[in-house]
Amino acid sequence: MRNSFSRIITDLSKKNKKIFLLSGDIGNNLFNDYKKNTNNFLNCGVAEQSMISIGAGLAMTGYIPVIYTIAPFVTSRCYEQIKVDLCYQNLKVILIGTGSGYSYSHLGPTHHSLEDISIIRTLPNINVVAPCDPDEVAEAFREALDNKKSTYIRIGKKGEKNFKKLNSFKIGKHRKIIKGNKICIISTGVMITEAYKLHEKLKLNNFNSELVNMHSIKPLDYNYLQNVAKKFELIISIEEHSRIGGLGSSIAEFLSQFKTHAKHVIIGAEDGFISV
Repeated sequence: MRNSFSRIITDLSKKNKKIFLLSGDIGNNLFNDYKKNTNNFLNCGVAEQSMISIGAGLAMTGYIPVIYTIAPFVTSRCYEQIKVDLCYQNLKVILIGTGSGYSYSHLGPTHHSLEDISIIRTLPNINVVAPCDPDEVAEAFREALDNKKSTYIRIGKKGEKNFKKLNSFKIGKHRKIIKGNKICIISTGVMITEAYKLHEKLKLNNFNSELVNMHSIKPLDYNYLQNVAKKFELIISIEEHSRIGGLGSSIAEFLSQFKTHAKHVIIGAEDGFISV
């Protein structure tokens, strides 16, 4: 996913001179090709709050700032700056949080990112997107460039494989991987691999479950979820995020507005710190 982001921002920066990449002392070698084509790059060091404010300033002068660092350091560490400098002023900045969930497992809770969806989606004027594979990273970045709002794109660290999808990428819309009935599995981010394994296990027991990638957590695809509530008996949401405030919570909040017989099971991280 990191390499996919590096390739797409390098390619698009050749045409769009407004793109300006800010790095939080990470990925310097990753962006060697990018830096060959443009001077629009600044390593802000381990001063992530300042990096958000610098991005806000660049946005106010006509640039499209793209901020890249480890997920918890661009979200929970910078919450106030994102709220006041970006969202309150309704500026357009693209935040890339790499190593989401447990990707940096060996570095412990300081580097785990299990609350980022929860805190960022509470803010106005910002999208929250979690691509499931390298192809979607590129598609999400293209969409974010065209979107008027700020966008937080939550990506994995490395080694993710691509999945075949049945419909095109669009912020605010679901993406179907496999059509099915009775059981609907809704995944976000890199957990699509585990969701697919669950689909295959259910298939062995004669359950043809539907498999969906809900890359866009804010805004959610409310039209699709309303149809899911009518059509399916069981909804299973899977995420590498706390069960509090993430994809599952977002779905449950929406479904609570309707009378539905569908049961909803949320699979995510428990309420606690994990040392690996």
